[in-house]
Amino acid sequence: MNIYNKDINILVNDYDQYYNELRKGNYIEGVLDRDEGLSATDIAKIGLTHANKARDEALKKYPNSSDVMLRDAYRHFTWNYLSTKDVGAIKTRTATINHEWGLVLLNPVINYYNNRYNYYVGNGSGAAGYDAFIDTTLYIPNLKFQLILVCQANIDTFKGFFDNANIMDLHNNVYGRAYAASHPSGYDSAFTSAKNAGDLILSESSVTNWNYTYVWQNNWWTE
Repeated sequence: MNIYNKDINILVNDYDQYYNELRKGNYIEGVLDRDEGLSATDIAKIGLTHANKARDEALKKYPNSSDVMLRDAYRHFTWNYLSTKDVGAIKTRTATINHEWGLVLLNPVINYYNNRYNYYVGNGSGAAGYDAFIDTTLYIPNLKFQLILVCQANIDTFKGFFDNANIMDLHNNVYGRAYAASHPSGYDSAFTSAKNAGDLILSESSVTNWNYTYVWQNNWWTE
């Protein structure tokens, strides 16, 4: 009886360990980044150095809780601006799009992990969580590819996966990269210019069907 309980505990811990790994904020996007050719250095620069700098600068610019949406717009614009200046627009596009895919794919990835875990438990695996984790990690790039196909075929399907927050971020990402080339004076003045020109989405509540369509038609959500 004690041996049985110990084995069950190991299985539970095994499940939780890899479940939590998959749910980490940057795990899925990191898998996609590596699959799509970004180096460890690229990922560190974009996903850590410039992402953290943009986060900190956005908080300084808009410290009040009432400005959380402006802060988010500033953060994504600045993140893409800084990364583009450093590693180029193409690599920045890949990484920042995959950041949104990391959010979009989270529930489907967890569902797949659960299915694989149950499969391995049913087949007597003593490391069901690990086995399911490996399967799931390998499946992530294919899952993105399959969802791109179904979303490209139908905008309503696209809307079912991408929410207002995703659309706002994807839109502002594009302008952060564009203004890095057209406004080399710095990210803060570039943001002000983009904001004054009406180029940015400044709140999730202001996202319209037109914004969804524009992001979808221009493939601002695919590599």
